[in-house]
Amino acid sequence: MNRIVTNYQVRRHTSEPGDLIVGGADGVMVAPKEHILQDLQEAEEKLTYEVKCEKL
Repeated sequence: MNRIVTNYQVRRHTSEPGDLIVGGADGVMVAPKEHILQDLQEAEEKLTYEVKCEKL
């Protein structure tokens, strides 16, 4: 069943249209749309660091 969700409550945060919602084995993360670019940049930096550490 496919549907468009306009608002969804996760604990104390209500997601809004445009928010990024990511789920995985560890849980669910909701990033407000105004934080998405910064969050993705930080995730890329962390991944780059982790890849460098694996090569050591």
